[in-house]
Amino acid sequence: MIKNEFYITTDCIPFSEYKSLSGEILVLKPKFLLSPYDIPEYQLALCVAGEGNRLFIEFIRDDAATADYKREDFLGILKPWRLPEWAYRRMQDRERRVRMKMKKAVLMTQLTDAPKKEYRIINIDKEAK
Repeated sequence: MIKNEFYITTDCIPFSEYKSLSGEILVLKPKFLLSPYDIPEYQLALCVAGEGNRLFIEFIRDDAATADYKREDFLGILKPWRLPEWAYRRMQDRERRVRMKMKKAVLMTQLTDAPKKEYRIINIDKEAK
């Protein structure tokens, strides 16, 4: 079910006790949503990196869209029981894609790190004595 009302502070856990927000689902303040993205679905964002005041996020609704924001641009961390079903499914899909990329990266590393055989070129002189 799609949420019709914007998320508010009571839907969130305050940042105060969190140093690193990487991997957390954050709730963007509605005033930062521009048309046509000014709907509650675009308030939800996954923090992919960042410490201190600067955060790099991926919007859960459109995981191709990334941006950087300041910590104060968010209401807080979404309470786990407030995560809608569609967002949960998207997070599972994202996790699967990340795992597949990791498997490919490991495989490529194994292939490139395989021991290389050294060949010595021997010049055979037909007129050797």
